[in-house]
Amino acid sequence: MGSGSIETMTKFVWPIKLALLGLVTAAVFASTLKSGAYNHYYAAIEYSMSKSLSNLFFGAIEPLGSISLDKVPGSFWLPAIMVHFFGFSIWAINLPNVLAFALGTVVLAHTVKTISNQTWGLVAGLIAATTPVLAAVAQSNQPEPAFFLSLTLVIFMSTKAFGLGRSGKVEIPGEQNQDGSLKYLTLAGLVIALAFQSYMLEAWAIWPALIVGYLMLKKSWLIKIRDLAIAGSLSLVASLAWIIVVSFVPASNRPYIGSTLKNSAWEMVFGYNGLGRFSQSHDALAYKSIAPSFAGPAGIGRLFNHWVAGEIAWMIPATVVAIALLTLNKRFNPFAAMMTTWFATLFVMYSAVAGMHQFYTAILAIPMASLISLALFEAFKEQKRSQVLTLVAVATGTAILLSIRYGSYLRAVTYFQIAALVVLAIFLFTRVRNNRYINLTLVPVLIVALIATPAAWAFKTRHEPSSFNPVAGPMSVQKGAPTHKLALPTGENIDLPPAGQTNMYDTKSDIKSILAYGKSHRAGSAYLFAMFTAVDASPWILDTKEPILPIGGFNGSDPVPTLDAFKKMVLTNKVRLVLDNTAKDGMARKAIAAHLWPNSDSQQILDWVIGHCQHFDDRGQKWEAKRDIYNCSIRH
Repeated sequence: MGSGSIETMTKFVWPIKLALLGLVTAAVFASTLKSGAYNHYYAAIEYSMSKSLSNLFFGAIEPLGSISLDKVPGSFWLPAIMVHFFGFSIWAINLPNVLAFALGTVVLAHTVKTISNQTWGLVAGLIAATTPVLAAVAQSNQPEPAFFLSLTLVIFMSTKAFGLGRSGKVEIPGEQNQDGSLKYLTLAGLVIALAFQSYMLEAWAIWPALIVGYLMLKKSWLIKIRDLAIAGSLSLVASLAWIIVVSFVPASNRPYIGSTLKNSAWEMVFGYNGLGRFSQSHDALAYKSIAPSFAGPAGIGRLFNHWVAGEIAWMIPATVVAIALLTLNKRFNPFAAMMTTWFATLFVMYSAVAGMHQFYTAILAIPMASLISLALFEAFKEQKRSQVLTLVAVATGTAILLSIRYGSYLRAVTYFQIAALVVLAIFLFTRVRNNRYINLTLVPVLIVALIATPAAWAFKTRHEPSSFNPVAGPMSVQKGAPTHKLALPTGENIDLPPAGQTNMYDTKSDIKSILAYGKSHRAGSAYLFAMFTAVDASPWILDTKEPILPIGGFNGSDPVPTLDAFKKMVLTNKVRLVLDNTAKDGMARKAIAAHLWPNSDSQQILDWVIGHCQHFDDRGQKWEAKRDIYNCSIRH
């Protein structure tokens, strides 16, 4: 075989490895989608968005587009388009996320490879793919996977902006080839703007890290500040594009912006999803924010508590060691500085935010995988075997501690990981390390000693679908909220069962009776039913594929419709029937809304319905469903 043939084959080795990483990751986590789960609130939004271009752009909660969801809808656009063309199914709404997760691991692997080598690029991809909470959320229809993919593209563009890896090697720090720095910095900023459409302000958390890395370049300070100002300004405008467009559309021509007091996209992004998330003070009431307590109380130890540690903490100590080793070895290039700053920023942010879901932390996988892989690359290159063993031993030690914390859950895998660490030590520090066959198995053994237990947790999520609060691990973690209480902005807690992801409080016979009554008494009204809160209405939207009015939006606090508007809807036959949830879940949510927003429009509508509309029982017909149904075309 000629040298040209060998070079051609070598050229395709890395693309083949990347393709295998992506295809295997996608196949593993897509294989059980049919029996998986999805968040009904978001699924109803994706179904509703598929019904019209207006609904698609604004992120309408219900098919007739009266109110929007409480986020920028960018991450739901592709699933909604899938639903439009292929019909509603779990595949249509969840497969895009699995593919985004798989593609993100590929982009991450390629980025790390360009500044190290193929081996450590693949290791970085594997660390991300086996991060339990990231694997769990990738199989749901939450916004995180699209966010993850966007941010991996940001770091890829960043390496180009820093001039790193153009020849597949790390250049001497401070002497990088910087041709096109501004172009790639601008592209990185525009991809941050794309990430903003998925997760809003959290996307900007990478900017301080990008700035730190860029300021390390050997360019004049004036040029660096100029470049950052240009890229930052374009990124800012692109990030805010959706908000700006929405702000210029008259309120009468679009849905009400959900979870806001003033029907404002600015308030929704920077208030409800911004400042309101970081405070439980009375001031937060100005933003309608409620801090979900699924990750436990804020504090420096939050990422290591019972509800979060098993999701993301496996590699946190190893990452700290990796940062120390890169510093010790004087290999702190701009990319390493960027990843370190980003890791620290995310750690502080996740520790300080008043309340959050565990899966918010999934993005930590990117800087952790990058830093660990770079530290291992440098240690192997400099033949510092003690550093290799130290870093891997810290990861194994973390796995041991977490296995103790979570009882017998997959503990046998941890024993296997410990055995791999012992074998790795033998390979590194005895004469057998010079054996050709040992060298071939060294990296696979290292990978097992590094990620075996979190990989098992990640793989197990395939058989433990979770949608409302996607997490990995034993049932004590999967149940989500540590106290089953909701942390209010006032600092109080109210009992709250997990949101119903199916009509869990309605038997099949109940649903059949309710729908039979609804269809026979609808009389041409636009909405089949009106219901209180989108959380309660969303399963019914999906089950009936009919317009259902979610009074009050997400949690019942939005003034959509107002009492006067609702009365008009009744008079014009847009609404006739009201279905109310009297189960514990529904009562608790209405109690929360009444507590935070007394005399809200939803409460006024409920009082009016009870006082003016005919209750089903009034006709002498009863069922045992935990629902009340009212016919507002018939008065008491």
